[in-house]
Amino acid sequence: MEIISKLMIQTIWGDSEVEYVEVPAVQAAGGMVCAWSKECFRLERVFRGVRYLGVQGVWKEGDISIVIVNVYSPCDLTEKRNMWNEIKGIRSVSNISRWLVAGDFNEVRRDIERQGIRGVSRRSQSIEFNEFIADMDLEEVRTVGRSFTWYRN
Repeated sequence: MEIISKLMIQTIWGDSEVEYVEVPAVQAAGGMVCAWSKECFRLERVFRGVRYLGVQGVWKEGDISIVIVNVYSPCDLTEKRNMWNEIKGIRSVSNISRWLVAGDFNEVRRDIERQGIRGVSRRSQSIEFNEFIADMDLEEVRTVGRSFTWYRN
């Protein structure tokens, strides 16, 4: 496991006025880092799970309270459900209305979005994922350019 240092984050960010939090790697799955400019965001709270990393704070321009969650979802459905339920539980007790949840969910909203798996429908998983999105009161941000972020040749 590689150790993340303040110097490494400052080098990647290109500025010393950066703060960060991390979740370490789990087996072959890489860890996560969330970094931000001290000038733009004031951290109030951090919450972590095995496959997610959340920060709550204030976007200084406009004095806007926000929660940002980075997700690196497991492929296993039971583990996904556990992660979704943990995040929903945190949301249910939050008084912050603005949430951004982004990352690799290892799931699609519709079967048509699934590439490279012919004849296999995971409609029930898509339904559960859509329920998670609805329960969290999230909206999908459409991608620009390529429709898929990853595919196997």
